[in-house]
Amino acid sequence: MMLWRSFLGFPVDAQARLDPPVLENYFGNCLDKGLVIIERRRLVGENGFVIEVEAIADPIKNRVNVNNVVLRGAENWLSEIRKLRGMRVFSVSASLKFSFSDVDFGWAKSRKFEIVSVDGEMYSMSLCKSIVSDGGLEIELSLPRGRMEAFGAIFGKGIDGSSRRFLSRVSTVARL
Repeated sequence: MMLWRSFLGFPVDAQARLDPPVLENYFGNCLDKGLVIIERRRLVGENGFVIEVEAIADPIKNRVNVNNVVLRGAENWLSEIRKLRGMRVFSVSASLKFSFSDVDFGWAKSRKFEIVSVDGEMYSMSLCKSIVSDGGLEIELSLPRGRMEAFGAIFGKGIDGSSRRFLSRVSTVARL
């Protein structure tokens, strides 16, 4: 049953994965989609985050990093996405690989970058390289108000020793 599942969508840079690859100076979209569907009950336990990371790793290993598979079935993506309408979908916009701060539109260096679609009563997140801090990370997160307040309370506590061990375990799983 779809109501008991969680959905995570994320963009995949397909430029270098095509044969022949798209030129680096190509200014446009060349994205594939990543979609993870997992039962919610598996995510609420102690190892929920690790289970999600492993679930994300699967399409990366078996779709994104496999020759001639990237962009396959693109003609059906819109109808597949429409099936998720009304479901609770968390999507990731942008990527650390895309350095939006380096994009030059001829108006000088950017001072701020924001993904407009990360707004409202949605479940969405954006990650990008920081414009103001070398090696830093900018995170945009959009959740319904109550969930955002709960996230802020948890995030505000910082990372304690047990979280550090947990995160190092997750980073080991996430490295592909």
